[in-house]
Amino acid sequence: MKLNCSFSLLLAFSLATLLLSCKAKDELTPREYPRMDTGEVTAINTSGATFTGIIRTLGATPVSDHGFTWSTTPHSLVDNSSQISLGPRNEIGPFSATATFAMEADKVHYVRAYARAGEYVVYGPAMPYTSKGSMTPVITGFSPASARRNDQVTITGSNFTQDLNRLTVLFGSTPATIVRATPESIVCMVPYNLQAPQTKITVKLAGKTATTTNNFTLIP
Repeated sequence: MKLNCSFSLLLAFSLATLLLSCKAKDELTPREYPRMDTGEVTAINTSGATFTGIIRTLGATPVSDHGFTWSTTPHSLVDNSSQISLGPRNEIGPFSATATFAMEADKVHYVRAYARAGEYVVYGPAMPYTSKGSMTPVITGFSPASARRNDQVTITGSNFTQDLNRLTVLFGSTPATIVRATPESIVCMVPYNLQAPQTKITVKLAGKTATTTNNFTLIP
């Protein structure tokens, strides 16, 4: 009986030592990427909303960019959704940004805080909120003023979005293929089936519309 008790105590001591050793090893070995959370969405109004997030811990790899990404689905990613980039960060703690574009009124959206560290992109949980809308897209110009079918045209302005699935560009009433976009510019192709020699360019996003003052000229 005494032998069995001694063996049990020895086994328990060995297991406890092993668990403590593993825990200490985990604490001493830093992660390559940070840990973060998405905070509450505040100041929701007809011009947009304010997002909040927090970096809980930093990893071994420096954070080269952080910010927020949002869409109408819970799984938005920085490469294919609306995004606000806040740049590099080298400290833990909260951060925030106000978004003024790509939000449709009276519709549920989901925002995620994110951080990019080397090859990793880390996201906080998706935070749902019901948008009251966002600012109307603004077109300040486009270039070139004249081009042939399938040529690229760059539209400049504000309150656009990186999310190509939510953007619509029309030459007159003819849809154009969008190549890439940012909140300040859209690169699109002159529609191959455009017929009118002169048309205005329209951008549609989140239920709002902007149209150029000047005409685009199609080169035959």
